[in-house]
Amino acid sequence: MTAPWSRICAVIVTYNPDVSLFAEVIAAISGQVQEVIIVDNGSAEPSRTALSEIVQDSAHRHLILNEDNQGIAAGQNCGIALALMWGCTHTLLLDQDSIPAADMVSQLIAMESTLLARNIEVGAVGATTVDRRTSTRARFVRKRGVLIHRCSPRRPEDPIETDFLISSGTLIRTAAIKDIGLMNDGYFIDHVDTEWCFRATHKGYRLFGSAKALLSHSLGDAVIKIWFARWREVPRHNPLRNYYTFRNTIRMLYHTPMSVSWRLAHGYRLVMFFIFLLIAGKPRITRLKMMLLGLVHGVKGVQGIFISDRRT
Repeated sequence: MTAPWSRICAVIVTYNPDVSLFAEVIAAISGQVQEVIIVDNGSAEPSRTALSEIVQDSAHRHLILNEDNQGIAAGQNCGIALALMWGCTHTLLLDQDSIPAADMVSQLIAMESTLLARNIEVGAVGATTVDRRTSTRARFVRKRGVLIHRCSPRRPEDPIETDFLISSGTLIRTAAIKDIGLMNDGYFIDHVDTEWCFRATHKGYRLFGSAKALLSHSLGDAVIKIWFARWREVPRHNPLRNYYTFRNTIRMLYHTPMSVSWRLAHGYRLVMFFIFLLIAGKPRITRLKMMLLGLVHGVKGVQGIFISDRRT
């Protein structure tokens, strides 16, 4: 369990979840936090029925049912707003398919407490994700000079400073949320976490990852292994997600404060994604159209849900 002075609320946004897997997520997190808020973004009725049954098992589980898919950012903001209203000290963000280790939250709280004791202005702390399909442990990313590096701590118990954290497995202090602000719901999905983290670091907050706090996670519908200077594992989403990735990256480059190094890194990443997905990402023509449309909409400032996504 977490320290007695912490009141933590887990916020999980769902959209047609795998019910059996989601039950594992709830079972794994319920004993580690004080409240669990599930925000469902217009799932089909069988999923909603299953979610209602899950929350009935505990008075500390809460279900909010949105009529349609409002996006991951809007769903997270809905849950965060409740957590703030209830006086929670922290919000833990989780994806519907991310299963935390039994001590994940306590490891994050312990690391945060150590950092705060050193008078470090902590914006958020995050877990190390382990891909269930490949057993690959993600590393944390940090700019050093003009170069971007993937880093791991020298010792498992050491915190590793990072420039951004993926949302799932990220623990955010209420004080930081109130100062930095909520998630940008205009992004709908993709780079919601990245954009928030850049805003946090721009305000002087620091972000840290933990090698001891583990989270079983799957990024993308599948993983493509491709050789480009080295072997790389590239998550493959459906073509519509490619639209959001390209659109939101362009929006972020236009409007989000970040260093020149990071602007170049995100531009390079888009080029690499474009090449990877055209080589190995069937259906290629559909992906090409979505990527190009995302670029155009990013320049034009289009936000929110893509119109054809309303029924997906």
